[in-house]
Amino acid sequence: MIGVTPARMIEQDVEVVTMRVLLMAEDDGLYARGAGTLRNAGHQVVGCHEAGSAASRWPCSGISDTCPLDEGVDAAVALRRSLASRVEAGVTCVVRQKIPFVIGGAGNEGCANGVAPYAALVVEGVSDELADAVAKVGLAPIPELSTAATDSVTATATRLGIDGSFSVEVRRERRTVRV
Repeated sequence: MIGVTPARMIEQDVEVVTMRVLLMAEDDGLYARGAGTLRNAGHQVVGCHEAGSAASRWPCSGISDTCPLDEGVDAAVALRRSLASRVEAGVTCVVRQKIPFVIGGAGNEGCANGVAPYAALVVEGVSDELADAVAKVGLAPIPELSTAATDSVTATATRLGIDGSFSVEVRRERRTVRV
């Protein structure tokens, strides 16, 4: 191992991105497929519900124990088989905390309901494409915070008489942000 941060490892000049991913699925079978795909890609998978109980069970872990969002996640995945899905409750929490998430499972046309506009990406099925999408959204800069940070640096530089073009990227890393 050459270098380590909480979300990344570099081994033999090949970057391996390891993320903590909140997985929400409509049923146990879909959860198992999604968890297997994400774990095979090297991600740590956590859920809103006790292991072996998908969204059909209540209560969520945040009511009876600790919510995975309280411990921080890098990205989230909502897997569904249909347009009207029970995973939307967890998606609401993810959207409110501005955690990037991917919708997968049902075909893209099946995801065109109210939460799709909040998803960073929509992928079809449960495959390597899902794991790639998670890595992409989990590592992406946060546009609103990046813009605010760039504006602040530019204003400060101007005030100090420093000329130049500035760009700041802010990324999420579990419960923190990295500039």
